[in-house]
Amino acid sequence: VGSRLLEKIENKARSNGSEVLLVKARPEAISFFSDRGYRQLSTRHRSRDYPYQCYKSIALGDPDRF
Repeated sequence: VGSRLLEKIENKARSNGSEVLLVKARPEAISFFSDRGYRQLSTRHRSRDYPYQCYKSIALGDPDRF
């Protein structure tokens, strides 16, 4: 169910012109997003940044653009 929902969100975002999706994940969900092509962002400021963020390029064309 989660994979299908994420796919629909990606398709909708792409059709609206988005090129990248950023998600704030729970620690136990990092592998879920990683298995679906998301990369984890590093935390630059521990006191300010949410530590479990993942992103994925959804732009048509070069998937490694970002």
